[in-house]
Amino acid sequence: MYLQINGEHLVSEVQKNFTSLFPWLKIEFFKCGEQHPAFKTIPSSWQLREAWHLKKDKGLLKICDCMTVADLEHTFMEEFGLTVHVFRRSGNGWLRTTMTDRWTLHQQNDSGEEITRHMNEYLARIHVDIEL
Repeated sequence: MYLQINGEHLVSEVQKNFTSLFPWLKIEFFKCGEQHPAFKTIPSSWQLREAWHLKKDKGLLKICDCMTVADLEHTFMEEFGLTVHVFRRSGNGWLRTTMTDRWTLHQQNDSGEEITRHMNEYLARIHVDIEL
């Protein structure tokens, strides 16, 4: 699996392509060097070249489901000078995968699906109990 990275791509295009590979994960882009996700998130409407000084104008980023989150984030930085963080779906919200960044993308995606489905089933049961 490859993600096409090009300075003219919108951030949202890269995000959409990533999520098409891993539907229970998402990536967010941050201004170069920012470590805390609450600060300086790059708007999805920006072109990649508007956000950072890219190391390369374009290229392919090879992604496999056996790659860890830490490796993916590192590769974005090393290959393209882009700061990204991976988030996993958890019910109706998103959790940054900091504590589990050594998990593979496959493990993260499966965990996001499992947690979200269990939470939705639980909420559906509560809703039925409340209606009774």
